[in-house]
Amino acid sequence: TFRDTWRDGIHSYLTYLRDRLTVIRELLADSGSVFVQIGDENVHRVRLLLDEVFGDLNFVAQITFRVKSPLSVSDLARTTDFILWYARDKERMKFRQLKQAKSLDHHSEFNAGLLPDGQVVTRREAEAHLAARMYTAQNLASSGYTPTCTFDFPHGGRVFASPRGRSWKTNRTGMERLEKAGRLVPLQTSLRWRYFFDDAPSEVITDIWDDTFAASDKRYVVETSDTVIRRLCAANKRSG
Repeated sequence: TFRDTWRDGIHSYLTYLRDRLTVIRELLADSGSVFVQIGDENVHRVRLLLDEVFGDLNFVAQITFRVKSPLSVSDLARTTDFILWYARDKERMKFRQLKQAKSLDHHSEFNAGLLPDGQVVTRREAEAHLAARMYTAQNLASSGYTPTCTFDFPHGGRVFASPRGRSWKTNRTGMERLEKAGRLVPLQTSLRWRYFFDDAPSEVITDIWDDTFAASDKRYVVETSDTVIRRLCAANKRSG
């Protein structure tokens, strides 16, 4: 963490930090990692320093995490700190992908609900129906062209051509399976498919952590919350 009490300002702080990071690198096992918490004032400087000591190829992530609620300020409120994650050797680094339960509050794209009788309702209307399955209509057009996925597909008394210059994301058998499962959503000139919110009950934790707050009963000016520490420890383990 950075304090503004160094005799030569940022230069003495970076020298102090470089010496300690160099020792840390030598002490780390090949599978080890280092995590540096820093604010927005110096995150760019410290990242360059870590590139120098650990090598830019061993950069793992820059995690943005919330430390406080926004206050009334004259410009854009700052509510986050950063964790710079570097590995001793990224190829040998211990890592486990972290997941968390999904929340509809964080996924506005699931804007329609399907009732048991097949009726489609809006997100607001779905709140009154416990049996409603929230979904989003996903694009069925592939980003490229695959001959076996290029064909006209009949659905609901209409025939839908594959996207112009592209193909469907799946072949004819896949489209038939989507139709049988009630997953196809016809639009005016194209087809989409229903991706339900409960298809995947969990999601991968990314480098944006908005469910963290400053440590309670802080004893120091900068003190990392238990949530952040536990998550970093859990991520820095072998899978399984």
